[in-house]
Order: sequence, then C-alpha cells, then structure tokens
Amino acid sequence: MEQLRQARDMAIGLGASITDNDVGFIACFDSSQRASGYADDVNDIWDDVTAEAQDNCAVVVTMASLM
Repeated sequence: MEQLRQARDMAIGLGASITDNDVGFIACFDSSQRASGYADDVNDIWDDVTAEAQDNCAVVVTMASLM
C-alpha cells in the first residue's frame, strides 16, 4: 500500500527505528513527544492508515486491517 510506505518513509526520515509486521509497522523515536506528533501527522495526512502513539513508539497499521 502506497500510503503505508509513505508513512514508513516519513518515520525513517524523522530518525525512527522500524519494526515491520503483517499489517503495518512500529516506529520508535527518541522521545514520546516525537512519537505522539508523528502519530498525529499520520492520522491527519493519510486516510488509509492510522497511528497510535505508545510511549516513544507509534504503531501504524492499515485501516483495512482493523475491519
């Protein structure tokens, strides 16, 4: 999915370490504030993916995987 790839590329550009899974990825940042800001940006920019910040990481999944 293109939007998921773009969200992943954005996280890498922000310095996140990435752990991929079947429906998305986990992006871990150096602070919880950065993870929260990244999750907010993902939710504002893309319609087909969603993100939720947890501590210094953000879990990013496709919306289809939630259905």
